[in-house]
Amino acid sequence: MLFVAGLLMGGLIEAPPIEAIGIDEGDFPASSGAPEITPRDTISPVPNKRSVLGTAGKNIAVRGNTVVVIFGPPSGDPINFFDGVEVGYSFDGGHTWDFFVLSTTQVRRVYPGVIWPEDWDSPLFFWQEAESDGSTYLPSPIYVAWDLVFPNGVFNVEELPHSEEWDVWLPSADASGDTIIVTGIHLGNGEPYRSFIWRSYDRGISWEADTFITPSHGYEWHDTPIPRIGHDGYVAVITDWIVGYGWDAIAPFFLESLDGGRTWIDTINLWDACGWTPYDSASGWWYDYDFVLDTNDRPHIAWKFGVGILEYGDCWYISPTEGAPGAWEGWEMRLIAGEGNGATIVTQPSITYDPYHGILYYAVKGFFASGSDTFIDIGYFTSVDGGNTWQDEGVFVGPDEQEEEAFEFPVVLSSGEVPCGIRGSYLGDDLIFYHAGIVPQVTDISVFESANKDNLGFFVLVGDTFVPYMIIRNSGTEYAGTYEAYFKIKKFPETYVYSSSMTGGPLAPGEMDTLIFPPWVPEEPMKYEVISWVYLYGDLFLSNNWMKLDMRSVTGETWLSYLNDTVNVTLSNWYEPGRGWGARFTPPSYPCDLETVAVLLGMGENGPDDAVIVLVDDDGPGGMPGTVLFQDTVNVVDSLNWYYVVPEGTPVTISDGSFYVGVIQLGEVGPAFGFERAHPVSRQTLEYTGSWGPSRLRELADPKIMVKVHMEVEVTERGSQIGFATLEPRLISLFPSITRNSVNIVFSNPYKGDLFVRLYDVSGRLVRSWKFGDLKRGRSKESLNVKGLEGVYFLRLGNERYWSPARKVVILK
Repeated sequence: MLFVAGLLMGGLIEAPPIEAIGIDEGDFPASSGAPEITPRDTISPVPNKRSVLGTAGKNIAVRGNTVVVIFGPPSGDPINFFDGVEVGYSFDGGHTWDFFVLSTTQVRRVYPGVIWPEDWDSPLFFWQEAESDGSTYLPSPIYVAWDLVFPNGVFNVEELPHSEEWDVWLPSADASGDTIIVTGIHLGNGEPYRSFIWRSYDRGISWEADTFITPSHGYEWHDTPIPRIGHDGYVAVITDWIVGYGWDAIAPFFLESLDGGRTWIDTINLWDACGWTPYDSASGWWYDYDFVLDTNDRPHIAWKFGVGILEYGDCWYISPTEGAPGAWEGWEMRLIAGEGNGATIVTQPSITYDPYHGILYYAVKGFFASGSDTFIDIGYFTSVDGGNTWQDEGVFVGPDEQEEEAFEFPVVLSSGEVPCGIRGSYLGDDLIFYHAGIVPQVTDISVFESANKDNLGFFVLVGDTFVPYMIIRNSGTEYAGTYEAYFKIKKFPETYVYSSSMTGGPLAPGEMDTLIFPPWVPEEPMKYEVISWVYLYGDLFLSNNWMKLDMRSVTGETWLSYLNDTVNVTLSNWYEPGRGWGARFTPPSYPCDLETVAVLLGMGENGPDDAVIVLVDDDGPGGMPGTVLFQDTVNVVDSLNWYYVVPEGTPVTISDGSFYVGVIQLGEVGPAFGFERAHPVSRQTLEYTGSWGPSRLRELADPKIMVKVHMEVEVTERGSQIGFATLEPRLISLFPSITRNSVNIVFSNPYKGDLFVRLYDVSGRLVRSWKFGDLKRGRSKESLNVKGLEGVYFLRLGNERYWSPARKVVILK
């Protein structure tokens, strides 16, 4: 590996403690300068700086005008001064807040953090709970949590396995796709310092817990590793531990993994890699470091080095200039703020990368004295060329034209969409949210809604008229001119049956268009994929330009399911009882009778186990599962099989909205639940972890669930070519088809008069018959008593002239 020797001195930015930071003139985005901080709104009182010190201070995340924070509110107790952990949501840029409680345990340390991956619908929160008995700390567990129905505050809170046993502090985390990496540190207390890592590759359903680093100077200092997840299994980490340079220096280290954090291929001492000779007693210490990966997975590192363990020193930028993930070379250090000799000037660096505009942001807290202002202020810097040169942007100026005093961690964040810029939470007597108005000029258009309001898989009726539509949103900050929108329907797997397009616009920033396309009528039961997208010249963000949805056309009597693959199956199970999976179904017509539920299940590794299959109404908060309509317990004894349950008596009837089918695992590791990963995916999958919420697997897989339904559909009124025969009675529906005591039939009688029903066994012998006299012409519904029978039978109905085809019914004891 090639390293560049010597410290690069060109283009350095210094921030001396006496003079004000200057603003360079020149060609730079209009956002450069000393921005006014708007708004400056109090979020909540907090009792101690440990409320915002977690994971390099990043207890705040931003997406557009939505801001989320995590903190420990005050308890009033002088020892355990945090009254648990809370999160706050703001949807107006930090002006007003809604609060939710994650924990009510009174503790002395929480060190909270939050991340909000771009491909996640909701943020991931994490924290520790270190309680004191007045003289010592009790073992500290680490928790993670996410909002199952963001932003409704329905949280899944999980304690990471072994974290309390290992007494882990100062958590840090990152997530991308289905991968979550959490790290933490055991702080010695008479034992060796060592760090731990938790890995999940299914969005927190299961965890791998390992020891991460035990430094050779095991009883000396070692800080929490900060992980960052890149592409294709790449994970990088920065941390520190003791290295002898004539003194015990707390030195910076960089590690990489190419297999999702399972194994690590390198351990790089960044001082040595940069060819830097540290000044006497130089050291980096205690969360004075931060880093990001750019779109090429190149690391950009911010680190404060000072003398010994002094809080203030100088802040540096470290990054490789050559190579690729797993083989970065040409490491360089650049001084960002300070004198380069450990003089106590700045501290607490924070860095982020805006992938849409290629801008790096670097913020510090320090002594940026200006005129009569001698307070500790917030300074920040930007780079538009990948960290090669840095622009000194000055100090934050508040609404009262005064420089803002920094307390703890001037956090730099990119919102993931416009506007982006400098945002942060600081600590005085209160937790404060600041927003510096750095708003790049961005052209962006997006598909906001397509085909249905939920942007999820859905059902339509054969013969019914389906009206395609799209809602297009100007998601940028620039005026959008004419755009082109496309709507296509593809018959599974590859034949297009519908294609239409139209132009729209112009749109002001934030404005929306609703586009209505020509109607379409499905002619047969079929699986379809709806594909819609929009094109605007100069659009910078293409990932939000399209949408794909699962659509099924069905008849009035059918099995509702999201199945695409009848051969392959993936089995998944939980590692504790009382958890489960399910799916949401919205019938295309009402009333809808639910006759039979079928779920593909298999034994867990411990052998046969029970599972509860439930039908649930959508009358819970936000349309989530609420009232249980029916439930039954099945004993899963097969390695893989369909398990059927039938509501006793009359079928469950849905008159509006949706219903849910769920399976709750009762065994420790089973039964296992069947999934398929064939596309298109409905995204209607749920999980149960004490309450129902959208599953972390919903973008990847659909559950193997089928629901036999009967809907009162007058197909002749819906444009279908299917019609009623002139003289033959028609058996429209028979439910349940698997029953114990009775069978319900819905039929149409071609004329007024008598109707006969006959039940035959498999040998063709007539077992029972019924006569219904003087029926009116049209549709009728009757119930047949089949008590005392058991086995497979066939049912027919007829009049004096014609008999309907036979329908099978299974009668259970």
